Amino acid sequence: MRAVSSIRPIQMEAKGCGTFGRVDQPRVLWAGVGGEMELLKLLQNNVAEENRKLGYVPEDRPYRPHITLARKYREGCKLATDITMTNPQFGSWTADALVIYRTNMHHQPMYEKVADIPFGV
Repeated sequence: MRAVSSIRPIQMEAKGCGTFGRVDQPRVLWAGVGGEMELLKLLQNNVAEENRKLGYVPEDRPYRPHITLARKYREGCKLATDITMTNPQFGSWTADALVIYRTNMHHQPMYEKVADIPFGV
């Protein structure tokens, strides 16, 4: 895939966390992503451009890399503590491939691995 052919393995880390949604009722709890962010943004731009060529319209919102840790599915659920203030460190890794998943809404498993595309080195 052209989007990953010029990308070398990327050093990544997960640290800190935050939420999406209202402060009193967050929808998503996420871990922050750090490391070689310029290379990650280049990969994201490459993927968006290749998809645009196929007729897909890129999102208007800014790219905010994160790892979803939890979603709120029940009304009235609140975080027991303000975990966003604890600045947890989750670890680091080397990303060396783009993994493509298919979402199967309302089925189990919901996410199905379709392809594993190694980065060009």
